[in-house]
Amino acid sequence: RLHLDYSKWISPPPVTPTRDNALVDVEISKFGYEDDKKIEEYFKTEKWTSHQDRNDLGLREHIGRPEGSEVSSAYESLDDKAKTPRGGRFIYLCRGPVNKTPYICHTYYQHPRGPVITYYLSGQLLPHWKDVHEDVITLINSFIQE
Repeated sequence: RLHLDYSKWISPPPVTPTRDNALVDVEISKFGYEDDKKIEEYFKTEKWTSHQDRNDLGLREHIGRPEGSEVSSAYESLDDKAKTPRGGRFIYLCRGPVNKTPYICHTYYQHPRGPVITYYLSGQLLPHWKDVHEDVITLINSFIQE
């Protein structure tokens, strides 16, 4: 597990950065795979209470806790160019109070060499999701060589 510190984007900066505020936890696994069809099915079958474009975040927000799920909201990029390294659909699944900043969000993607990369970030970091996503990809690419 890797930890990236983004305290610079939290005001006031936390005394002790944790995953609940400024740290992004990154996990690398050989299990799982990226599947856009499953993501599309997830958005179609879950009963969200509402959907809204959050232009302030550059994300579409799906609000409301699907039955039996810990997920309270889901976000997907409004920018069609924001994709995973394999060209897949980019989403965050989040937990926390409905219609408020989520406590924690996560996403995953499959690296072109096979491993699945999952990372977790505080909802406070959602305004910086593009930078975080690019940083995670750059870091992982520096570890996984051709």
